[in-house]
Amino acid sequence: MRFHVTIRRVIFLATCLIGLNLTIAPKAWADPISTTPRYTFAGNLDYVVTGGTLRSQPNTVNACSLNSLSSAALSGIPAGATVTAAYLYWAGSGSTADLSVTFQGTTTTASRNFTENYSTGSISVDFFSGFADVTGQVTGNGLYSFGGLSVDSSPTYCNVAAVLSGWGLIVIYEHASNPLRVLNIFDGFQAFRGAQITLTPTNFVLPSAPIDGKLGVLSWEGDLENSAPLGGVTENLVFDGQATPPIALVDAFNPLNNQYTSTINVLPSSSTYGVDFDVYDISSRLTAGDTSATT
Repeated sequence: MRFHVTIRRVIFLATCLIGLNLTIAPKAWADPISTTPRYTFAGNLDYVVTGGTLRSQPNTVNACSLNSLSSAALSGIPAGATVTAAYLYWAGSGSTADLSVTFQGTTTTASRNFTENYSTGSISVDFFSGFADVTGQVTGNGLYSFGGLSVDSSPTYCNVAAVLSGWGLIVIYEHASNPLRVLNIFDGFQAFRGAQITLTPTNFVLPSAPIDGKLGVLSWEGDLENSAPLGGVTENLVFDGQATPPIALVDAFNPLNNQYTSTINVLPSSSTYGVDFDVYDISSRLTAGDTSATT
């Protein structure tokens, strides 16, 4: 069955991670709004991510079909590393937020939560997100499971391909072989359609060498099929560095003008329906002495 999609695009920016070399200690941030980092780490650090969806089929087949459990591999943590922090995010469709899920078979309750409404014409749909610190449950590389998430898949959401049920995991680790870095985590839960969200990290100074950085972004409820420009905005993720105009970040999973493709490029997976978690190397877009950037 094919469902007619009347919502062109609903995307929620959940998390943006920026990891850069630094030569000075970072500032401490506690501002909860999305324009400044929620968490900042400094040290011989790096991060890896994974995630998944409980949706089992794409919009073009059945946008409402759900599984009860999702599992995904976490990889890239070297032997001898220490897990510094592990953060779990999840998101779903519906006006009743499910803030108690299972992670690794253990009940996990959100310590923070977000809600958002998206309305256009006669359509009004609600979404929610939860956050939990799961550092004690993440020991390193391996297969991680998520489930127990209740979402609204009634015709209100189903008929407009707005059923959302997914998760993302961010793991920050320390290892002596890593260069000194600052890692900034921005989070929030904001609908954007035909608009843009801009973040400007400033709590770093890039050294002369090595210049090394990467950018990760977790987004929810983006549709592969709907990527036309809207309101003068094209669907791209940019990290400007010194480029004018800024150049979009692209790869085999995220082509130009279609960033939100229900993919997790580090797995790699192109079937995480409604969940898009991508990490990019931005080293070539950085310059020695930089103290700020815009994404």
